[in-house]
Parts: sequence; C-alpha cells; structure tokens
Amino acid sequence: MSEETSIAEAVPRLMKLGLTVVFFFLFPVPALATTITPDDVYHVASIGDPAYSPDGTKIAAVERHVNVTKDKSEPTLVLIDVATKTKRALTVEREGLTSPQFSPGGDALAFIAGDGKHHGQIFVLPLDGGDARAVTKTAEGVQQFAWRPNGDALAYVTSDVDPKKAAREKHHDLFDLANDDYPTRSSSSTAASSALRRAT
Repeated sequence: MSEETSIAEAVPRLMKLGLTVVFFFLFPVPALATTITPDDVYHVASIGDPAYSPDGTKIAAVERHVNVTKDKSEPTLVLIDVATKTKRALTVEREGLTSPQFSPGGDALAFIAGDGKHHGQIFVLPLDGGDARAVTKTAEGVQQFAWRPNGDALAYVTSDVDPKKAAREKHHDLFDLANDDYPTRSSSSTAASSALRRAT
C-alpha cells in the first residue's frame, strides 16, 4: 500500500482480511494500567453459600479472605441488602463457617461453625441483635441441617459415634484408616434452646 492510498481505498482491501484486522488498526486496545501479580490473589475475596431471606430483600453469604500471616482462608458471615447492594459483617473468623440459612420468619440466621474441637455445630444468630448461640453439641459434628417450617426447631444430620474411635486414636501414628463409613442419624434441636431429640 503506497503512502498516497487513501483510507477510503484501504478499508475495502483490509475488510478482505477480516473485520478484526480493520478494528485492530482503527481502535487499538489500550494497555492495562496495572499488571496482575501472584500476590494479588491475597487481596481477592470469594463469596459462597448464598441464601436469600424469605422476603427476598437480603442475602446471607460466606465471604472468605486469605490471611497471609496465618496461611489460611478466614470466613466472614455477611448480610447483603439486595436493593442497595450494601454489605455488613455479622460474624468473623469462625472456624468451619458454612451453610447459612434464614429462619422461616427471616428474623434469625442459622449456620454451621466449629466448636473449638474441629466439630461443626449449628449456631443461631438473631438479626435484631445479640450473639450467635450454639444449639447443638454433637460428638461427631453436624453435616447438614434444615429449619422446621414454623421456625421453632431445626433438623440436622450427624454421624453415630464410632465405638472403636478411642482405641484407633491411640494408634494413629502406626497406620492410617480410610473409607470407614459409619451410620448417620437425624436429630432435631429447638431454636430457642439446646434440647435435642433423635429422629432416626
């Protein structure tokens, strides 16, 4: 193409090469202002386990940030207003925080979190103020749960205690056990107290 060739004459020729080539020359893509580095992963938050409130105006979710000093991911239970997109933290740095669920009336949140012994228990947090309170004390931890439709109790699933667990733990440094399936059972816990009742 000579220097005397006009743009009007050049465009039809370039179109034969494809529109991508034409727009590449006419509208070059600007370079990124910053470069992404491996360290940027430490500043990225992830959101998981979203749950809508019964009226659809709020979302409860688990937000996770990487703590470089402690070399672990730290969870925060957050409440997001759907209309305003605002977010506020409800509880922070709880081990094993997962599975938030609104009560049927929308006035409380239940979730699973660690009890300090690496067992997940159900906690209930009133949304009108107050601290989260554990409503289960299972020996093997809670696997999953659901609110009763009227909101006055929760049903949950936990494993039966392995009768040989103590004997096996004495010899954990000798060998590893894997794929041991033990029966699970369903139980219920009242939301207002820690009274438990086995269902299966």
